[in-house]
Amino acid sequence: MDIEKDFIDMSVHTSFGKIHVKAHESEGKQIIFLHGLGSSTRTWTTLVPFLNSNNSIYLIDMLGHGESAAPELEYSVDIQVSALRETIAELGIGNPSIFGHSYGGWIAAKYAISNEIDRLILEDSAGLPSQFGSLDEAEKERRKESILRNPILSGANQYVIKSILDREFTDIDALTNSELGMITAPTLIIWGSKDDILDPKQADALFARISSSTLLMIKNARHTPHYTFPMEIAKAITNFVR
Repeated sequence: MDIEKDFIDMSVHTSFGKIHVKAHESEGKQIIFLHGLGSSTRTWTTLVPFLNSNNSIYLIDMLGHGESAAPELEYSVDIQVSALRETIAELGIGNPSIFGHSYGGWIAAKYAISNEIDRLILEDSAGLPSQFGSLDEAEKERRKESILRNPILSGANQYVIKSILDREFTDIDALTNSELGMITAPTLIIWGSKDDILDPKQADALFARISSSTLLMIKNARHTPHYTFPMEIAKAITNFVR
């Protein structure tokens, strides 16, 4: 598949504003893809050619990202989950599988706690309590500014990123052990063995807390296995949702 030729651009209207979706609809499984912090549907460009074209694929720009609306509000995980829930309802998708990378994995896991889904795939997922909570305020601000200056986020909405980071650095939205224990959908945890952003030990922590999970470690991959090892990730997705 080609992300330009085989997908159509759609605008879904929610109570938070427009959500942009690139959709390839077919007769097979319905799979939603959620990108990481500051990213967009473009992150899946190298993965899409290896995905099974018989499945329906929905690439979503989350609220505040890509071509979706970016209202000036507090970007909590619950807000993102609500926007996702409305988007799924407007698309008419029933019981989808959800693939979430990094920040998108956090949203996907939170969604799976209280909404029925077929399969959950978490790739190098954020959301566990971080090391930031023990830092003093000056150090927190220094680290947030360092993240905001990262060239990867240069094209992202700075208000949105700062709002998300402000909450992340307090662990206010962190996934609790009891919440993770409430995830009943079969779950595949994928992690890069050399992830230098989120410690691979977090993969073990998620695996231990989600009872229906299996763990796939991608050797030599860093934080974005779907970008550097797209064929391997696509094969894992196809086999898991089948």
